[in-house]
Amino acid sequence: MKISGSTAALLFIAFAFTTPTVASADDHSDAPQPKTFYGYTPAQTQKWVDEAPDLPSKEFAVVSDAGSEGNVQCAATASKEQTEIDLKFIKRAIKLASHNPAQAMHGHAPDGGLFGAVIVKDGKILGEGWNTVLKEGDPSRHGEMNAIRQATHDNGHGLDELAGATLYTSGAPCPMCYSTMAWANVKRIVYASDYSDAMTYGGFKDEPIRVSLGLPIDKREWPGCQVESGLGRAWWEQYNAVVYKDGKGAKY
Repeated sequence: MKISGSTAALLFIAFAFTTPTVASADDHSDAPQPKTFYGYTPAQTQKWVDEAPDLPSKEFAVVSDAGSEGNVQCAATASKEQTEIDLKFIKRAIKLASHNPAQAMHGHAPDGGLFGAVIVKDGKILGEGWNTVLKEGDPSRHGEMNAIRQATHDNGHGLDELAGATLYTSGAPCPMCYSTMAWANVKRIVYASDYSDAMTYGGFKDEPIRVSLGLPIDKREWPGCQVESGLGRAWWEQYNAVVYKDGKGAKY
């Protein structure tokens, strides 16, 4: 059924000034509640870093000068001091990533893919983690996302503290993780393997998603379309009037 502009406006006004019922943590239900998993705790990730081998075994050695063309090498654009810092934390990110293949090598189901990440600011680790997509059955549980969650949930860092940080990640961040770092105002991203490695050895579709995002939304591999744009904008106007009161909104 098509809703006219005037009807939509009336529906918006009627709903905007009622108080909807919002579910809370105090709600009770007979249905079993899923256990929330925010990634491993700082103590658990540190324990793995302490116990894991310092370097991958030779059969997993990285091939020099491999990867996609156009990758900017950090050593070529950074000071000697910064390069040493980058090497220190990128090795930590790779060590975190090694948790999952180590599980497989010992006959256990891995938590997820070969991805680990560390968020660092002023030499201090704010949060870190590895991929737990398979463990949680949640496609958003990438290493970078778990590092963000550890920073905010376990270590209590606010968004203002994440601003200006550096993300070190074993693999170039996917579009979801890159966007999350942008929202968190992370200043710099340092990675080891790239999209071609993720596709060649793991079948991950980071590159097709990146290419798709560069197209108009109706032309993408996972297309989208808009409906009720007037009603949607009306909600934004109401949100701004209540929250920001400036017609513009906050800057993230």
